[in-house]
This record gives sequence, C-alpha cells and structure tokens, in this order.
Amino acid sequence: MADVRAVLLRLLGGLRTVLVGSDRVPGMRRRRAWPLIVGAVLTLLLALAMLHDTRTYYGVSAPFAPLGALLLALPVLLLVRWPLMAWRLAALTALGALAYWQQGQLPWHPFEIIVYLATLAAVGLRHPRTVLGWVWAATMLAIWLVIYPVNRDDAVAATVIVTLLTLASGGIGALISARRQLAVETRRTEEEQARSALLAERARIARELHDVVAHHMSLIAVQAETAPYRLTGLPAEANAEFGSISGAAREALVEMRRLLGVLRSAPDEIERAPQPGLAALPDLLDRVRRAGTPVTRATEGEPYPVSAGVDVSAYRIVQESLSNVRRHAPGAEVTVLVGYDPGALRVEVTNGPAHSGPAPGDGPGHGLVGMRERATMLGGTLTAGRTDDGGFRVRAVLPLTPDPDGGDP
Repeated sequence: MADVRAVLLRLLGGLRTVLVGSDRVPGMRRRRAWPLIVGAVLTLLLALAMLHDTRTYYGVSAPFAPLGALLLALPVLLLVRWPLMAWRLAALTALGALAYWQQGQLPWHPFEIIVYLATLAAVGLRHPRTVLGWVWAATMLAIWLVIYPVNRDDAVAATVIVTLLTLASGGIGALISARRQLAVETRRTEEEQARSALLAERARIARELHDVVAHHMSLIAVQAETAPYRLTGLPAEANAEFGSISGAAREALVEMRRLLGVLRSAPDEIERAPQPGLAALPDLLDRVRRAGTPVTRATEGEPYPVSAGVDVSAYRIVQESLSNVRRHAPGAEVTVLVGYDPGALRVEVTNGPAHSGPAPGDGPGHGLVGMRERATMLGGTLTAGRTDDGGFRVRAVLPLTPDPDGGDP
C-alpha cells in the first residue's frame, strides 16, 4: 500500500511540475550566455522564415502575421534554458493554431511540428521521467483528438515518431542524470578520502612529534628536580618553585602519553625507535639506491643544527618524495638537495622522467598531503610540480623560527 501511495505521489508531483513547476533542476550547473545568443538568432531566423507561411498557411491577417510568427518560433529561444516553459508555449500555440485550421491540410505547420518535437526532446534531457511521461500523454491526447478524426495514418505515424523521440530523449536524459550523479558521488568520495588521509597524516605527525616534545619536557623535569642539588644556597621558596615546575612537567608527560594513546590506531603500533632526522639521510639514500633508484645528494650553504621538529619533518619529506618517485617514476634519476639558507632549511627532491611504468604492487600513500601538512605545521611552504624535462620536483622551505600560530615545538 505504501508503494502504491509513493507511486501516486510521484505521478502527481510530475503532473504539478508539468503544469506549474520550474525548470530549475538540483545539481544543474549554470549555463553560459552563448547558447542563449545562438537561440535568439535561430528564433529570429525561424520567425522570418515563417512570416510568409503564417499568412498563407494559417490565414492570419498581415498586421498580426509578425506576432504570430514570433510566437511560433519563440520556444526555440526558451528551450535553451527553460525547456518545460518552451514546451508549454509550444503546446499553447499548437492549440491556438487550431482556430486557424483549414480543412485539407495538417493542423500544424511543419516548422511548428519540428519546434514542438525539439521542446519535447529538451524536456526529456532536462527533467525526470515522470514529467516526460505527462508531456508524452498530453501530446498523445492532442494527436488522437485532433489528427485521428481527420487522418488515421498521420495519427499513427505521429504517435510512433513522438513515442520514439520521447523514449530516446528520456533514455539519454536518464543516462546524463546518472553520469552527473556518479560524478557528484565520485567527487564526494574523493573529498572524504582526502580528508581521511589528512587526518591520518596529522595523527602520524603528532605521534612522531610526541618524542620530540617528550624529550624537552623530560629535560625540564630533570633540570627542575636537580636544580636544588646543583645550585647551592637557594632559598626555600626557590626550591619549592623548582619542585612545582618538576611536578607540572611530569604531569604533562603523563597527559601526553594519554594523548598519544588516543592517536594510535592500534596498540601494537608503538614505535620504540627514536624519530630519524637529517643525520639518517645517508642511510635512507643507500637503501633507495639498493632498491634500484639512482639518487645523488647535494648540499648548499654551511650546515647548522636545526630544531627536532624541523629535523624530523625534513627527513620525512625526503622519504615520502623518494617513495613517490619509486611509485610513479621507477628508474628515474633523483637529486636530493638540502639547502641551509639564512632563517630556513630548504629541501628539494627532483627526479627525471620515468624509465618504465609504475611499480607493481605499490598502493597509494598520503604523498603530497602529508608533506604539505608537515611544512604548514612549521609555518613553511611546499610546492610540487612538473619540470621542463618531464620530471617532478618537490620543494619545501621550513623556517627555523617557530611559527607563533603553531609551528615547531
């Protein structure tokens, strides 16, 4: 019973759309102006072509012939953006033409029939099948009430033509609608995947930086706790203050461990090894060379020590860039450049064109999402793009000064 009611409501909704509904369709992109200009030109040309026939075919008096020709051609202009309104006007002009119908000829001029069929096809491409079904039913009613009593053969031929056109336009419209919906769903899925990858990469970065922050907090706790023994002659208030600082640091370490437990996706993912930095870069490049990727390292500027956050992020950016090279350009020659600029560490990974297809079995990673997130976290920038020789370059600039909005800890 509920299904029957739903079908009836859908049919009544389609009838209401045909009678008084709008041509606005959810998800339909706004069209450009040039189709409307083309429609206006075609309307004018069709009106001029029908001006003489309006007087001879329908017998309209000369003063009203231009207006009649314009009304017959106006649906061409409307169907560009408002096909349902164009069909309504074409249907009204078809009914109005019956007042000028002369026996021995078709009720409608061939041009008028072509315009009507064009509006019918446009409705099928733009609106759902329930609306197209009511339009088809109204067209069939007019054919069998007007043409059939005069000429049965013409009525049958018109029925076949209109039915085939309706089915074709409805099928094409359904296909276009399905493809549009698929594109929307695909775009939504890609956005969700990108958002999930971003959140996962942020959690990964937070887990890595936990060791860095924990190290600094441990130093604060140890220094504050041992200060009364290293610095003699301190007043009791100072010793109490150092004790308070040590206790707060240890409480912060406990809370950080709890936070790290929330960020971990599984209990067995705890990484016991310290996070690598630029000092581990030679080992990484050696592993990449053994895997079959020729890579060279270059350094610009005088090396200087960097903070732990910059150190870890620079290493991970190089590591992920080399993984992307192996995944997308296997066999390509790679150059890793570390530039020690004033106030910023610059990392560039440049590869040439691939020597073969993508490496089999390599799944998609976080790639540029994670690298860009690491650079942004430190207040830096990351750019990536094709080179002139068909290769690819990743360039990250990591400021040495912590970003006040949330940079290096």
